[in-house]
Amino acid sequence: MLGGTASFVNQADMNHRFRALTADDEIIEHTQAIYPALSLNMRADNPAVRLYEQAGFVKMAGSEKINRVGDVSFNRIRNLQDH
Repeated sequence: MLGGTASFVNQADMNHRFRALTADDEIIEHTQAIYPALSLNMRADNPAVRLYEQAGFVKMAGSEKINRVGDVSFNRIRNLQDH
């Protein structure tokens, strides 16, 4: 947990789990009862960027960083209190 936000670090697992993410999904319902938001870190060239956008994750301004392999990564967040 980072600053009261549930944080996931396994990108492959996240891609699988959030393939068809909606407000009714079990993960969201469970997490919503505990945390105000979900966040994740992903590479800018990740093909799942659009998937996360459709699921309500927005890019966090100023979160761009050069990751350990020299690519750009950034954070995305989904506010669970609005859903």
